[in-house]
Amino acid sequence: MEFVAYITDEEAGAVVQSVIDDHWPTGILLPGGSEAALASVSGKVRLPRTVVIDLSDSTDETAAAKAVLNAFAESSVVILAGRQDNVSFYRQMLAIGAADYIVKPFTADEFYTMVVNASAQTRAKHDVKTAAAKPDQARLIVVMGAHGGAGTSTIIANTGWILAEERQHKTTLIDLDVHFGTLALALDVEPGVGFRDALESPSRIDSDFMESALVRKTSRLSVLSAEENLDDYVTFNGAAIELLIESVRESRDFILVDAPRSVLRRCEQVINHADFVILVSELTVTGLRNTIKVQTELQRHFPATQLRLVVNKQRGKDSGEVDLHAFEKQLGISAIAVIPDEPDVVLKAINEGLPISSVKKNSKSAQALRRLCDAFSGIESPEDVQKPVGLLGKLGQLSPKSKRIG
Repeated sequence: MEFVAYITDEEAGAVVQSVIDDHWPTGILLPGGSEAALASVSGKVRLPRTVVIDLSDSTDETAAAKAVLNAFAESSVVILAGRQDNVSFYRQMLAIGAADYIVKPFTADEFYTMVVNASAQTRAKHDVKTAAAKPDQARLIVVMGAHGGAGTSTIIANTGWILAEERQHKTTLIDLDVHFGTLALALDVEPGVGFRDALESPSRIDSDFMESALVRKTSRLSVLSAEENLDDYVTFNGAAIELLIESVRESRDFILVDAPRSVLRRCEQVINHADFVILVSELTVTGLRNTIKVQTELQRHFPATQLRLVVNKQRGKDSGEVDLHAFEKQLGISAIAVIPDEPDVVLKAINEGLPISSVKKNSKSAQALRRLCDAFSGIESPEDVQKPVGLLGKLGQLSPKSKRIG
């Protein structure tokens, strides 16, 4: 990565330098913040593609931000750092053109993840103008847990809410686990009538079906869900799935599908129509093994599928979880989002049927989910960390330092 960082203090500089050493050997760390960055700009110097600028040297971080964003307008990704720790300032930085803003002090993991995500999102915003999807067609995103308890339904319910209520997009959530109706429960709505019939018979899909089966949480957010008896086997009819996707896509901006791993065999049409498939996993050896298995299955049977990784419930240093970068390395892809573990906030939201952003608007998990929603607008494939190898080889490559299993 073509990368330059202007950092004011030794502590943050040491963190940035460690990330450069591990990931971007051509990157450069320079002393000084916004003033040094502005002084380096001249008409004869080609600006770096990705630049991080520390605003801490300025008494007016807003003014400094506007100045450096103007000076580095030709850079693809401009990330700002500083000590302003409030959501209104963060939003102001994004509004005036920053790719992201990180609060000091920060860890190496936080810095690395932020730069990777900001770069991916900036490329996506540029590429969305030439995206393959039809201009008026909803973006279809399939989200699948690599293992039980990964938190897939929680992620979908909350990103759906943010897309609809904060980003003002017409969004529909589809829950293909038709026996439990988890998405409806997460949003505190009753499952609709007729979803099972529509999955089994294409003749049932018409305007009346849409009215009865789509349950509206708000004017922009709706849910397709069911809660069938466990004794009942639900058939997924291929033609019905095709027609269902076509019908819902006509009047939506986003469709998020909560897909059990069984859809790889039972509901292939959903995978074939997806703009991309997101695998959700925790940083455990079980999560790594299962993610590798699903990744291999997708590559074998759906070679055109664009696969993305989301890491959920990251617990951080000394937690016993697998190191994030080791996890990514074994898969050969980088996570597009890393959502921190905040059990008190998440459990309160689940138990009350509320979005996390309503329970605690500025929580770290809510902010991470907002960044994930930004990525949903269109994602360029993350840069491969290394070529994937076999399952046993991947698990065996975990170093003792990385393999922290409790």
